[in-house]
Amino acid sequence: MVLLYFLIFLTTALSNDIEMSESPVCMTDFLAFNYNSETLDIPKTECYSNIPNYTHNVKGFNIQSVCYIDESRLFIRKNGHLISRCGTLMAIVGPTQKVIQCVVAGTMTVNTDTIAVDRYGLRNNGTIIGINKNLFLQLTGGLSFQNDDYVQATVSETDFDLGINPSFWVIYRNTTHVTLQFADFNRAVEMIEVNSKQIRKGLDDTFVVEYDTQNVDIKLGSVLNEKVNFNSVNLSNVSRGIASARFENKKKTTCYFLANTEAFTENTLTKTEIFMWTFWKRIGLGAFQYIGYQNVTVRFDTATPAAAIFMVYKTAMMFSQDFYELQVDIESDENFTINRVVLLLTNRDKNNRMTGSSIIDMTNYWVYKNGNMTYLRLPFNLSSYEYSNSIGIQCNMTKPTTLVLKRAQFIRSKKLEKSIDCDVNSFDCANTECTISGDNLGIDNKLWKDGCQPSCGTCRDGFVCTSEGKCQIETLNNLRSSSEILPIVILLIIVLLFMY
Repeated sequence: MVLLYFLIFLTTALSNDIEMSESPVCMTDFLAFNYNSETLDIPKTECYSNIPNYTHNVKGFNIQSVCYIDESRLFIRKNGHLISRCGTLMAIVGPTQKVIQCVVAGTMTVNTDTIAVDRYGLRNNGTIIGINKNLFLQLTGGLSFQNDDYVQATVSETDFDLGINPSFWVIYRNTTHVTLQFADFNRAVEMIEVNSKQIRKGLDDTFVVEYDTQNVDIKLGSVLNEKVNFNSVNLSNVSRGIASARFENKKKTTCYFLANTEAFTENTLTKTEIFMWTFWKRIGLGAFQYIGYQNVTVRFDTATPAAAIFMVYKTAMMFSQDFYELQVDIESDENFTINRVVLLLTNRDKNNRMTGSSIIDMTNYWVYKNGNMTYLRLPFNLSSYEYSNSIGIQCNMTKPTTLVLKRAQFIRSKKLEKSIDCDVNSFDCANTECTISGDNLGIDNKLWKDGCQPSCGTCRDGFVCTSEGKCQIETLNNLRSSSEILPIVILLIIVLLFMY
């Protein structure tokens, strides 16, 4: 009986290991844009404009759940080939921590005359994704930092069942060739097979096949080497075809919105400026002075019981749900006391002026001193769901005082503490041909940290994926994967049950 329990436990553990491999790669450095904005100029290009009545025929449009990515991110670089992302399924999570799913339907750019995007470097790394206003408001809870136009978001490739099988449409036909375009699939597609002949997708998201008056079988292949069939297709007269099945729906865990926890580390910048915390000081009733985001030294020239430093983020969030605690270390040779800490909802206008209102007075905090160092520890109340984007630290000073910030660090909440913080580099296969897993991460792998490797395909039988993302012949002493071991363990259980 003990042996039976052990084998059941082992089987369950292996099954869980397989399920964990479906965790998404969560890229936390995106900005989600409202492409219906009346204040921004956001030109778009469409993937499916050649399909007749595409806004009705393509499912993503039909359910009003399409998204647009930066033009520099439209193609996956895989093993020397460029693969269009048109039709890829994406998940977006904003500060509401609600997951929005969408279908990539094209590209977008942001006119930098109407927004300081270049100042934040977004045009250099392509971390933008556009959705309609209704989806945008679900991400933000109705709050964002620039006229309800854009907000920080976590983006991942996902998988959800559209409820229909993939389709193709004939875009063009002559006496020698037929041009096809596919849509409504739940995995990025790389190639098709027509009567066993492989044809790669063109840069315009179409496939060009030879004209044939005889029925042919077409197989649509995903980047993970899966295939679905379109049986007995007559290319001489068909206008649309529907597959006999769809790719398996793979259950994925959820990504989270992750604000930058490194509010301030001396002489260190860890993020693009738009994801940095900025610091301000109060210089009068309703008046604030911008300090910056590095080498934060604050001078108060007069004695006051209401001097204050403000830490400001550009996205409003639920502090108490996202963070467990804030830790702030301040150096000063003068004597001062911290007498109030508040959460605020603030906004900065185009002239760098800040306005805002107090949301929560934080009464539960600790302050202790050691020499010229003052340490603030601010735990957050898990029962609060208020949105804010700023923290004000009010101080009492009996004479002119200089405060030097040494560290400001957020500790993530228990729900988020194990989240892996990936960046936009995971949105591309970097010319690898297979998925690098934690098992084959070697010292030569410099592309992604563990947990941030994108899904780039599997090797065919007899080959394994190296730490460089290349398929090589499997040696006999290689360990088998848990997916190969599980059937063997189940068979062993059955045999042992009959023996005992």
